[in-house]
Amino acid sequence: MGKLIRELYSIAYTVFPDRSLSFYVRSVVRCFFVDEISEGHYIVRGLREFGDHYPTYHVFYFPRERRYRCECQLRLYGYVRRICTHIGAVAIYRRVIQDVDIANRFFKWCELVRKSVQLPC
Repeated sequence: MGKLIRELYSIAYTVFPDRSLSFYVRSVVRCFFVDEISEGHYIVRGLREFGDHYPTYHVFYFPRERRYRCECQLRLYGYVRRICTHIGAVAIYRRVIQDVDIANRFFKWCELVRKSVQLPC
């Protein structure tokens, strides 16, 4: 698991090089709770430990603009967040599924992590 976490952290740093350690940690943890609903539409499970007030957050990726939008940005104080950790998690997830080796290990751990955490928040 340690190697996988380091790889996920490396992906997070590559995608968002100017963020805080907290952003990377939260995004990596959240990426285990991402579900792809359709092309460009993802659901990230809410985690009470990270201050989430809702059981799920919808994140959309717009390929033409190469931009993400999260529904948390539409809620209270969302206007101050340019990039949230829900978006960070989806960006990591999208990179992970492109690498078969990492993806195989990632999805095995996803099952274990999801079983050990009580959801929804």
